[in-house]
Amino acid sequence: MIGPILLRGDIPALNARLQADPTLADQAVAQGDHPTHRVHPIHLVCDGVFEKKISEKTALEMVRLLAEAGSDLNDQNSGSTTADTPLITAASLYCDDIALYLIDRGVDVSFRGTHRGTALHWAAWTGSAKVVKRLLAEEVAIDDQGDEFRSTPLLWAINGWLHANPANRREQPAVMELLLKAGANPNVIDGSGRKALGILDGKEQSGLVALLRKFGAE
Repeated sequence: MIGPILLRGDIPALNARLQADPTLADQAVAQGDHPTHRVHPIHLVCDGVFEKKISEKTALEMVRLLAEAGSDLNDQNSGSTTADTPLITAASLYCDDIALYLIDRGVDVSFRGTHRGTALHWAAWTGSAKVVKRLLAEEVAIDDQGDEFRSTPLLWAINGWLHANPANRREQPAVMELLLKAGANPNVIDGSGRKALGILDGKEQSGLVALLRKFGAE
């Protein structure tokens, strides 16, 4: 199995294993301390970045090797209970450069993963302006409400900014501006009955409130 190789970022060892057996590029690997919980190799690579075990530069090179060996870049996390494609995984685990690489490889950008969020939802949540910008160039549905929360990517960006984990606070304000300039509707009502301004009510976020009002938020 290549799981330990991926988590230690051993590029030469991975290359040698894939040269000997290219099918390893698509074989599910054990995740963490749960040997029965198995994920796609690219998912494990992204886990390694998220857990700060490997750099994203190293991770991206390993993803390239997996892709060149024939890895299914639209795999729905075979062997796992969570049906996330590599793009959803990368977008949700702060692997921005891997997400960009996958988009450039022509992967499905509209697939729904965890919480039925698309890559645009997850890139908005994690505040990745460059991934959001790249996805918008693919003409994805900007006001998509097909997720579990009936919440658009714009609302995911707001909730991501307000999330209790400060590590998730990245470029959500820039993401919001990108989405609004691209035509996102700030007055969509989510599954909890709130619009964008309602989510921010009482949160002392005057800058975000001003931005939303500039684009017609009520």
